[in-house]
Amino acid sequence: MKTKLDLSDVLNIPDLTSRLVDVNDQLVETLQIDNSNIIEPSKRLLRAGGKRLRPSLVIACSMVEGRKVDHKTLKLAASVELVHIGSLVHDDIIDRSKLRRKVATVNGQEGINHAIITGDYMLAKACQLASSTDQTAGVIVARTITDMCDGESRELADKGNQSRSLEAYYKSIEGKTASLIAAACELGGYSASMSDIQIKALGRYGHHFGLAFQMIDDLLDLLSTAELYGKPIGTDLTEGIYTLPILLGLQTTARGRIEQHLKTNELEFLVKQLLKTKSIKRTIEYIEDNIRKSVKALEIFNGPVAEALSQLPAYYLNWVINNQIANQYKASFLKMQKV
Repeated sequence: MKTKLDLSDVLNIPDLTSRLVDVNDQLVETLQIDNSNIIEPSKRLLRAGGKRLRPSLVIACSMVEGRKVDHKTLKLAASVELVHIGSLVHDDIIDRSKLRRKVATVNGQEGINHAIITGDYMLAKACQLASSTDQTAGVIVARTITDMCDGESRELADKGNQSRSLEAYYKSIEGKTASLIAAACELGGYSASMSDIQIKALGRYGHHFGLAFQMIDDLLDLLSTAELYGKPIGTDLTEGIYTLPILLGLQTTARGRIEQHLKTNELEFLVKQLLKTKSIKRTIEYIEDNIRKSVKALEIFNGPVAEALSQLPAYYLNWVINNQIANQYKASFLKMQKV
Protein backbone atom coordinates (compact mmCIF):
# COMPACT_ATOMS: atom_id res chain seq x y z
CA MET A 1 0.00 0.00 0.00
CA LYS A 2 1.29 3.47 -0.90
CA THR A 3 2.74 5.64 1.85
CA LYS A 4 0.88 8.66 0.44
CA LEU A 5 -2.90 8.43 0.29
CA ASP A 6 -3.64 8.48 -3.45
CA LEU A 7 -7.32 9.35 -3.74
CA SER A 8 -7.23 9.47 -7.53
CA ASP A 9 -6.25 5.81 -7.55
CA VAL A 10 -8.66 4.51 -4.93
CA LEU A 11 -11.58 6.59 -6.27
CA ASN A 12 -10.88 5.46 -9.84
CA ILE A 13 -10.73 9.06 -11.11
CA PRO A 14 -7.52 9.41 -13.19
CA ASP A 15 -7.79 13.19 -13.55
CA LEU A 16 -8.62 13.85 -9.88
CA THR A 17 -5.19 15.36 -9.25
CA SER A 18 -5.70 17.97 -11.98
CA ARG A 19 -9.21 18.65 -10.66
CA LEU A 20 -7.78 19.27 -7.21
CA VAL A 21 -5.31 21.72 -8.77
CA ASP A 22 -8.37 23.55 -10.13
CA VAL A 23 -9.86 23.49 -6.63
CA ASN A 24 -6.65 24.89 -5.19
CA ASP A 25 -6.68 27.69 -7.78
CA GLN A 26 -10.24 28.47 -6.71
CA LEU A 27 -9.14 28.53 -3.06
CA VAL A 28 -6.36 31.02 -3.85
CA GLU A 29 -8.73 33.21 -5.84
CA THR A 30 -11.44 33.12 -3.16
CA LEU A 31 -9.08 33.96 -0.29
CA GLN A 32 -7.42 36.86 -2.12
CA ILE A 33 -7.53 40.05 -0.05
CA ASP A 34 -5.38 43.16 0.18
CA ASN A 35 -4.42 42.38 3.76
CA SER A 36 -1.15 40.58 4.43
CA ASN A 37 -2.23 39.74 7.99
CA ILE A 38 -4.85 37.39 6.54
CA ILE A 39 -3.49 36.35 3.17
CA GLU A 40 0.02 35.33 4.28
CA PRO A 41 -1.03 32.77 6.91
CA SER A 42 -3.81 31.60 4.56
CA LYS A 43 -1.30 30.93 1.78
CA ARG A 44 0.94 29.07 4.21
CA LEU A 45 -1.94 26.79 5.19
CA LEU A 46 -2.81 26.11 1.55
CA ARG A 47 0.82 25.25 0.76
CA ALA A 48 0.82 22.79 3.67
CA GLY A 49 -1.53 20.66 1.60
CA GLY A 50 -3.31 17.71 3.19
CA LYS A 51 -5.31 14.77 1.93
CA ARG A 52 -7.95 17.00 0.30
CA LEU A 53 -10.43 14.27 1.20
CA ARG A 54 -13.51 16.49 1.40
CA PRO A 55 -13.17 18.21 -1.99
CA SER A 56 -12.34 14.82 -3.50
CA LEU A 57 -15.62 13.48 -2.12
CA VAL A 58 -17.54 16.41 -3.65
CA ILE A 59 -15.98 15.61 -7.03
CA ALA A 60 -16.43 11.83 -6.76
CA CYS A 61 -20.05 12.03 -5.59
CA SER A 62 -20.88 14.39 -8.47
CA MET A 63 -19.65 11.66 -10.85
CA VAL A 64 -21.57 8.73 -9.36
CA GLU A 65 -24.24 8.87 -12.07
CA GLY A 66 -21.73 9.47 -14.86
CA ARG A 67 -21.99 13.25 -15.01
CA LYS A 68 -18.88 15.28 -15.85
CA VAL A 69 -17.39 17.64 -13.30
CA ASP A 70 -18.29 21.28 -13.98
CA HIS A 71 -17.28 24.65 -12.56
CA LYS A 72 -20.10 24.58 -10.00
CA THR A 73 -18.80 21.31 -8.58
CA LEU A 74 -15.28 22.73 -8.30
CA LYS A 75 -16.57 25.82 -6.49
CA LEU A 76 -18.47 23.67 -4.00
CA ALA A 77 -15.42 21.46 -3.52
CA ALA A 78 -13.36 24.57 -2.72
CA SER A 79 -16.07 25.82 -0.37
CA VAL A 80 -16.03 22.58 1.61
CA GLU A 81 -12.24 22.66 1.87
CA LEU A 82 -12.39 26.25 3.12
CA VAL A 83 -14.73 25.15 5.91
CA HIS A 84 -12.31 22.37 6.77
CA ILE A 85 -9.20 24.58 6.83
CA GLY A 86 -10.99 27.35 8.73
CA SER A 87 -12.16 24.85 11.35
CA LEU A 88 -8.61 23.51 11.72
CA VAL A 89 -7.36 27.04 12.42
CA HIS A 90 -9.87 27.23 15.27
CA ASP A 91 -9.04 23.69 16.43
CA ASP A 92 -5.37 24.64 16.70
CA ILE A 93 -6.32 27.54 18.97
CA ILE A 94 -8.32 25.24 21.24
CA ASP A 95 -5.55 22.60 21.26
CA ARG A 96 -2.78 25.22 21.54
CA SER A 97 -1.07 23.44 18.64
CA LYS A 98 2.08 25.03 17.25
CA LEU A 99 2.39 22.72 14.25
CA ARG A 100 0.03 21.06 11.80
CA ARG A 101 1.33 18.98 8.91
CA LYS A 102 4.78 20.10 10.07
CA VAL A 103 3.89 23.72 9.27
CA ALA A 104 3.47 26.51 11.83
CA THR A 105 -0.16 27.08 12.82
CA VAL A 106 -1.60 30.58 12.70
CA ASN A 107 -1.90 30.84 16.48
CA GLY A 108 1.64 29.46 16.79
CA GLN A 109 3.20 32.00 14.44
CA GLU A 110 0.90 35.01 14.19
CA GLY A 111 -0.88 34.61 17.51
CA ILE A 112 -4.34 33.68 18.77
CA ASN A 113 -6.08 36.92 17.74
CA HIS A 114 -4.88 36.59 14.15
CA ALA A 115 -5.87 32.92 14.15
CA ILE A 116 -9.44 33.72 15.22
CA ILE A 117 -9.78 36.32 12.47
CA THR A 118 -8.17 34.11 9.80
CA GLY A 119 -10.40 31.15 10.67
CA ASP A 120 -13.50 33.35 10.66
CA TYR A 121 -12.47 34.82 7.30
CA MET A 122 -12.18 31.36 5.76
CA LEU A 123 -15.57 30.24 7.07
CA ALA A 124 -17.22 33.43 5.80
CA LYS A 125 -15.56 33.01 2.40
CA ALA A 126 -16.76 29.39 2.27
CA CYS A 127 -20.37 30.53 2.67
CA GLN A 128 -19.88 33.31 0.13
CA LEU A 129 -18.37 30.94 -2.43
CA ALA A 130 -21.10 28.29 -2.01
CA SER A 131 -23.82 30.96 -2.21
CA SER A 132 -22.36 32.21 -5.48
CA THR A 133 -23.45 28.92 -7.08
CA ASP A 134 -26.99 29.13 -5.67
CA GLN A 135 -28.86 29.77 -2.44
CA THR A 136 -29.41 26.12 -1.49
CA ALA A 137 -25.69 25.32 -1.59
CA GLY A 138 -25.00 28.33 0.62
CA VAL A 139 -27.60 27.13 3.11
CA ILE A 140 -26.04 23.63 3.23
CA VAL A 141 -22.59 25.06 3.97
CA ALA A 142 -23.91 27.49 6.60
CA ARG A 143 -25.91 24.68 8.25
CA THR A 144 -22.80 22.52 8.33
CA ILE A 145 -20.76 25.22 10.06
CA THR A 146 -23.56 25.51 12.62
CA ASP A 147 -23.46 21.74 13.21
CA MET A 148 -19.67 21.82 13.58
CA CYS A 149 -19.88 24.57 16.19
CA ASP A 150 -22.51 22.55 18.06
CA GLY A 151 -20.29 19.46 18.05
CA GLU A 152 -17.20 21.33 19.20
CA SER A 153 -19.18 23.06 21.95
CA ARG A 154 -20.46 19.74 23.25
CA GLU A 155 -16.94 18.33 23.33
CA LEU A 156 -15.56 21.34 25.20
CA ALA A 157 -18.41 21.15 27.72
CA ASP A 158 -17.34 17.57 28.51
CA LYS A 159 -13.65 18.34 29.08
CA GLY A 160 -12.40 16.36 32.05
CA ASN A 161 -15.68 14.47 32.35
CA GLN A 162 -14.82 10.81 32.94
CA SER A 163 -18.55 10.04 33.04
CA ARG A 164 -19.07 11.31 29.50
CA SER A 165 -21.64 9.06 27.85
CA LEU A 166 -21.17 7.32 24.52
CA GLU A 167 -24.29 9.15 23.35
CA ALA A 168 -22.66 12.49 24.18
CA TYR A 169 -19.49 11.42 22.36
CA TYR A 170 -21.48 10.42 19.27
CA LYS A 171 -23.45 13.67 19.30
CA SER A 172 -20.22 15.63 19.40
CA ILE A 173 -18.45 13.85 16.54
CA GLU A 174 -21.59 13.87 14.41
CA GLY A 175 -21.36 17.64 14.49
CA LYS A 176 -17.66 18.41 14.54
CA THR A 177 -16.54 15.87 11.90
CA ALA A 178 -19.27 13.80 10.26
CA SER A 179 -21.42 16.80 9.30
CA LEU A 180 -18.78 18.23 6.95
CA ILE A 181 -17.98 14.92 5.26
CA ALA A 182 -21.71 14.29 4.83
CA ALA A 183 -22.14 17.80 3.40
CA ALA A 184 -19.30 17.21 0.93
CA CYS A 185 -21.09 14.12 -0.38
CA GLU A 186 -24.48 15.86 -0.48
CA LEU A 187 -23.06 18.84 -2.34
CA GLY A 188 -21.49 16.51 -4.90
CA GLY A 189 -24.87 14.96 -5.60
CA TYR A 190 -26.56 18.35 -5.54
CA SER A 191 -24.11 19.83 -8.06
CA ALA A 192 -24.98 16.94 -10.41
CA SER A 193 -28.75 17.59 -10.03
CA MET A 194 -29.45 14.20 -8.46
CA SER A 195 -32.77 13.32 -6.84
CA ASP A 196 -33.45 13.96 -3.16
CA ILE A 197 -33.28 10.21 -2.50
CA GLN A 198 -29.85 10.00 -4.11
CA ILE A 199 -28.52 13.08 -2.31
CA LYS A 200 -29.73 11.75 1.05
CA ALA A 201 -28.07 8.38 0.33
CA LEU A 202 -24.78 10.15 -0.37
CA GLY A 203 -25.25 12.12 2.84
CA ARG A 204 -25.72 8.89 4.85
CA TYR A 205 -22.57 7.51 3.25
CA GLY A 206 -20.65 10.62 4.27
CA HIS A 207 -22.17 10.61 7.75
CA HIS A 208 -21.03 7.09 8.59
CA PHE A 209 -17.69 7.53 6.86
CA GLY A 210 -17.25 10.72 8.89
CA LEU A 211 -17.97 8.93 12.17
CA ALA A 212 -15.45 6.21 11.28
CA PHE A 213 -12.95 8.87 10.21
CA GLN A 214 -13.16 10.65 13.58
CA MET A 215 -12.88 7.41 15.54
CA ILE A 216 -9.76 6.55 13.54
CA ASP A 217 -8.39 10.01 14.31
CA ASP A 218 -9.11 9.45 18.01
CA LEU A 219 -7.05 6.25 17.89
CA LEU A 220 -4.19 8.01 16.08
CA ASP A 221 -3.99 10.56 18.88
CA LEU A 222 -3.15 7.60 21.14
CA LEU A 223 -1.30 5.22 18.84
CA SER A 224 0.63 7.33 16.32
CA THR A 225 3.76 9.46 16.61
CA ALA A 226 4.20 13.19 16.02
CA GLU A 227 6.34 12.42 12.96
CA LEU A 228 3.77 10.09 11.39
CA TYR A 229 0.73 12.14 12.45
CA GLY A 230 2.12 15.53 11.44
CA LYS A 231 1.21 17.12 14.76
CA PRO A 232 1.68 16.33 18.47
CA ILE A 233 -0.09 13.23 19.78
CA GLY A 234 -1.84 12.83 23.10
CA THR A 235 -3.45 16.27 22.84
CA ASP A 236 -6.92 14.90 23.64
CA LEU A 237 -5.54 13.31 26.81
CA THR A 238 -3.70 16.51 27.81
CA GLU A 239 -6.83 18.61 27.21
CA GLY A 240 -9.11 16.22 29.10
CA ILE A 241 -11.04 15.20 25.98
CA TYR A 242 -12.06 11.59 26.59
CA THR A 243 -12.70 9.88 23.27
CA LEU A 244 -14.23 6.50 22.45
CA PRO A 245 -11.31 4.18 23.35
CA ILE A 246 -10.90 5.90 26.72
CA LEU A 247 -14.64 5.95 27.44
CA LEU A 248 -14.84 2.25 26.64
CA GLY A 249 -11.87 1.59 28.92
CA LEU A 250 -13.58 3.45 31.76
CA GLN A 251 -16.46 0.97 31.48
CA THR A 252 -14.17 -1.94 32.39
CA THR A 253 -12.81 -3.27 35.67
CA ALA A 254 -9.58 -1.38 34.93
CA ARG A 255 -11.35 1.94 35.44
CA GLY A 256 -9.28 2.80 38.54
CA ARG A 257 -5.95 2.28 36.77
CA ILE A 258 -7.14 4.18 33.70
CA GLU A 259 -8.32 7.08 35.85
CA GLN A 260 -4.87 7.25 37.41
CA HIS A 261 -3.18 7.40 34.01
CA LEU A 262 -5.60 10.14 32.95
CA LYS A 263 -4.58 12.20 35.97
CA THR A 264 -0.89 11.87 35.21
CA ASN A 265 -1.18 11.99 31.38
CA GLU A 266 0.85 8.77 31.10
CA LEU A 267 0.05 7.99 27.48
CA GLU A 268 2.11 4.81 27.09
CA PHE A 269 0.73 3.22 30.24
CA LEU A 270 -2.81 4.28 29.31
CA VAL A 271 -2.51 2.63 25.90
CA LYS A 272 -1.31 -0.60 27.55
CA GLN A 273 -4.46 -0.63 29.69
CA LEU A 274 -6.68 0.10 26.68
CA LEU A 275 -5.08 -2.77 24.78
CA LYS A 276 -5.35 -5.11 27.77
CA THR A 277 -9.04 -4.31 28.33
CA LYS A 278 -9.75 -4.66 24.58
CA SER A 279 -11.08 -1.09 24.54
CA ILE A 280 -9.09 -0.36 21.38
CA LYS A 281 -10.41 -3.56 19.81
CA ARG A 282 -13.97 -2.44 20.63
CA THR A 283 -13.24 0.97 19.10
CA ILE A 284 -12.17 -0.75 15.89
CA GLU A 285 -15.47 -2.67 15.94
CA TYR A 286 -17.35 0.65 16.14
CA ILE A 287 -15.26 1.90 13.21
CA GLU A 288 -15.96 -1.19 11.14
CA ASP A 289 -19.69 -0.99 11.91
CA ASN A 290 -19.81 2.54 10.52
CA ILE A 291 -17.79 1.49 7.49
CA ARG A 292 -20.39 -1.22 6.76
CA LYS A 293 -23.21 1.33 7.13
CA SER A 294 -21.46 3.74 4.76
CA VAL A 295 -21.17 1.01 2.14
CA LYS A 296 -24.83 0.05 2.55
CA ALA A 297 -25.90 3.65 1.88
CA LEU A 298 -24.46 3.40 -1.63
CA GLU A 299 -26.44 0.31 -2.63
CA ILE A 300 -28.84 2.39 -4.75
CA PHE A 301 -25.96 3.35 -7.07
CA ASN A 302 -24.12 1.41 -9.74
CA GLY A 303 -20.98 2.07 -11.71
CA PRO A 304 -17.23 2.29 -11.11
CA VAL A 305 -17.19 5.53 -9.08
CA ALA A 306 -19.89 4.27 -6.71
CA GLU A 307 -17.96 1.03 -6.29
CA ALA A 308 -14.77 2.97 -5.58
CA LEU A 309 -16.55 5.16 -3.02
CA SER A 310 -17.83 2.06 -1.25
CA GLN A 311 -14.26 0.77 -0.93
CA LEU A 312 -12.78 4.07 0.27
CA PRO A 313 -13.58 3.89 4.03
CA ALA A 314 -12.00 0.42 4.47
CA TYR A 315 -9.09 1.46 2.25
CA TYR A 316 -8.54 4.51 4.43
CA LEU A 317 -8.53 2.40 7.61
CA ASN A 318 -5.95 0.06 6.08
CA TRP A 319 -3.84 2.99 4.90
CA VAL A 320 -3.82 4.44 8.42
CA ILE A 321 -2.76 1.10 9.92
CA ASN A 322 0.12 0.77 7.48
CA ASN A 323 1.32 4.37 7.54
CA GLN A 324 0.27 6.19 10.70
CA ILE A 325 0.13 3.67 13.55
CA ALA A 326 3.36 3.54 15.56
CA ASN A 327 5.37 0.39 14.91
CA GLN A 328 5.02 -0.94 18.47
CA TYR A 329 1.22 -1.04 18.10
CA LYS A 330 0.86 -2.06 14.45
CA ALA A 331 0.93 -5.84 14.98
CA SER A 332 -1.69 -5.66 17.73
CA PHE A 333 -3.86 -3.41 15.58
CA LEU A 334 -3.73 -5.77 12.58
CA LYS A 335 -4.90 -8.70 14.74
CA MET A 336 -8.00 -6.75 15.82
CA GLN A 337 -9.05 -5.63 12.35
CA LYS A 338 -11.76 -7.43 10.36
CA VAL A 339 -12.77 -5.03 7.53
